[in-house]
Amino acid sequence: MSRFDRDTNVKKTTGGIYEARIDRGWWIVRGPNGGYIAAILVRAMQAEVADEERTLRSLTVHYLRPPAEGPAIVATQIERAGRGVTSITARLEQDGRVQALATAAFARSRGGPALQPLRMPEVRPPQDCPRRGTGLAAMHERYDTRVAL
Repeated sequence: MSRFDRDTNVKKTTGGIYEARIDRGWWIVRGPNGGYIAAILVRAMQAEVADEERTLRSLTVHYLRPPAEGPAIVATQIERAGRGVTSITARLEQDGRVQALATAAFARSRGGPALQPLRMPEVRPPQDCPRRGTGLAAMHERYDTRVAL
């Protein structure tokens, strides 16, 4: 299991309630990275939908305030489960206050237009490319960024 998997893990308690933990390793300037918080919300919503045929198709997250490091609760609510689409909301809460609010749609796969595969440009292998600095935020230590032009 990767660190990201561990740090975005949720545990169901009762009803649509999940326990989570906000890890300081994903901090940027003022608080945790928004994508990290979104991943925690999505994990709880996926668990609540509990249908592998329905995958995430859309996600909107409103960040009301920066969550603090430590325990959090994700309260989920299936708003509607139809034949092909499940609409669900989730609220990340700490100390009784909503920190982030998400709305998502999970749906079964349907046919669509065929996409033409594109070929990636040829570049040097990563070990032969120069490293880029990590930046000031703790989260940047998670990346090995290399420049390949």
